[in-house]
Order: sequence, then C-alpha cells, then structure tokens
Amino acid sequence: MKEVLLNTIDRLYGKGDFQYILTKYINKEYWVSKFNDEVEQIFIDNLTDFSYSTCFSYFIQSSLSPNFKIGSDEFTDYLKEKHEITGVMVLISAIAPYSVIKHVRYKYDGAVKMHESFSPFNKETERINIR
Repeated sequence: MKEVLLNTIDRLYGKGDFQYILTKYINKEYWVSKFNDEVEQIFIDNLTDFSYSTCFSYFIQSSLSPNFKIGSDEFTDYLKEKHEITGVMVLISAIAPYSVIKHVRYKYDGAVKMHESFSPFNKETERINIR
C-alpha cells in the first residue's frame, strides 16, 4: 500500500498525472445543475472524461433543437439529413483557474466535421453564451 501511495504522489507531482485522482474523486456532473439553473431551455451533453483531460467538458445546445449525444448514430443521421447542429462547448479546468467557451458547429460533408468559433453561429448559441 505504501508503494502505491508513493507512486501516485510521484505521478502527480513528478509527471502531472491527475487523471486517476480526478476520475476517482471528482463528480463529472458537478456543473450540469449550475448550467441548468442559469440557462433555460438547454440540453447538456456531458463529454467529461478525465482519462484523457483534466477539464469538465460540456456541449450545450438549445432544447428547441433536436438533442442528440455527440457521436451517436442519431447525431450522425441527423447531420446527414439536416446538415448541421450548433451549440456551445464549455471547458472548465478541474485543476487550474480557467475556462474556455467556444461556439461549435457540426456538419456532415462525407464525414462529421466540427467547426469552432469564438463568435456565435446563431441567436440560440448567442443566448446560451450570454447566460
């Protein structure tokens, strides 16, 4: 047990490996209720995966739009038919005091492609961004 603890501490401070600690002890849903309290009529796709990053990752769409989880068959089928889905990607660091807000548009052009912008794509993404 002592060796496991010392190895964990070494990874955290020596190599900056926070993924295990974040995955084990941090609630990935932490910000979901806060967004829902602040912004009306939204659908939140929680993309947080501390195995690959050290930030909470949320794709927020207007609930007035069709709401599909990114990467699902329904998401891809909708893009093939309707051509785009827009939303706001919010990344909040779990270990440092920063966050990033990006406007995102998914399109299908033979494959699903994501386009990012720091400006809103439409009124709904602007509304979400303001809140």
